[in-house]
Amino acid sequence: MATVRFLIQTKKDNAPIYIRLRDGRKLDLKVKTSFIVNPIDWNASKERPRHTKTEMLSKLDEDLLDLKSDILKAYNQRIENNSNIDIAWLQDIITPDQNSKIPTKLVPYFDYYLLIKGNTIKLNTIKKITSFKLLLSNFEKKQRKSYQINEIDLNFQQKLVAYCKSNNYSTNYISDILKYVRTICKSANQNGIKSNIQTESLKIKKTEVSITYLTPEEIQKIKDKQFDFDYLDNARDWLLISCESGQRISDFMKFKKFMIREATTPKGKQIKLIEFTQEKTGKKMSVVVTDMVEEILKKRDGNFPRPISDQKYNDYIKTVCELAEIDAVVEGSMKDKETKRQVTGYFKKHQLVVSHIGRRSFASNYYMKFPIGYLMNQTGHTSERSFLAYIGKSNADYSLAFADELFDKK
Repeated sequence: MATVRFLIQTKKDNAPIYIRLRDGRKLDLKVKTSFIVNPIDWNASKERPRHTKTEMLSKLDEDLLDLKSDILKAYNQRIENNSNIDIAWLQDIITPDQNSKIPTKLVPYFDYYLLIKGNTIKLNTIKKITSFKLLLSNFEKKQRKSYQINEIDLNFQQKLVAYCKSNNYSTNYISDILKYVRTICKSANQNGIKSNIQTESLKIKKTEVSITYLTPEEIQKIKDKQFDFDYLDNARDWLLISCESGQRISDFMKFKKFMIREATTPKGKQIKLIEFTQEKTGKKMSVVVTDMVEEILKKRDGNFPRPISDQKYNDYIKTVCELAEIDAVVEGSMKDKETKRQVTGYFKKHQLVVSHIGRRSFASNYYMKFPIGYLMNQTGHTSERSFLAYIGKSNADYSLAFADELFDKK
């Protein structure tokens, strides 16, 4: 009896999922599919995604089950007809001739786009694209219309923006959706599916968002706070490391002792560097181990804190900051628990704390103290514009800093 198994062969992110078709000793074929998964989200014993409550992984689970069913049906038909069964046949089922089946409609093209991009795009981007595709599917249901690629024009934008606003999506989220719709239409055009001349005009201006960051004084309060529970102490140390390293959670949560090496500066100082490759950019990094990070490492016999999931980290650092009394009322945005949409207003700062606050704090606190080129090298930014988007200081902050320098020189 034929069996179909799914497996991954690497622990690296964006691991390709392989399919293995076996029928006793007479057949054993293995082929790489177009599906990818983060190994931490894969249950090897059950041969399926581990966290199927998330939208993207639930869709992946469904797609794998459908593929398994298709393969077994096709296999049984080949057996009945005494037809040849080989790698090429199996590959054709998994990845049909793409050139003859390029979608001409917007929503189906999202899946085709992911297929042709394969492992060249990161898991977070795949999640974002899948989320946008779901929103557009719901929009089409509301419109009772399935849009062709060549129908994506300014009239489409007007209706989509109205739909998104009626469902409380933020202006910046809508702007991102339109950006990806442009990307999809451009890809379709490159693959022979003619897009509308108005496609490139699809855009709305983003609104300026207040940047929430931790000041040096607040970071010190967090550092000095004593916690009764180890999991909070562990999360606090990661938060401090993120504020001192300026890295994304996808990178700093993977820091290990073996990544540290000693080096000598041009002035002869002995320092330590954390060397790794950024997940999002693929850039090789050498990040300075500051005194605060060194103190945390000594506290843990040279080791970094225990890794925890993104969700737990985000939950724990909110508690850490609340207990450390990081409660200044500031402008910001946070997700409404009922509507699941971002809402803008004034909140206590600890309510706005998420994993990215460390990267923003690093950029904001060290800006104007060191040359921007040095800071961009530490964060991994490739453009000054993208780096400055992380700065949370106001014009008044810069004026006060300028006044200090000005009057000190008099």
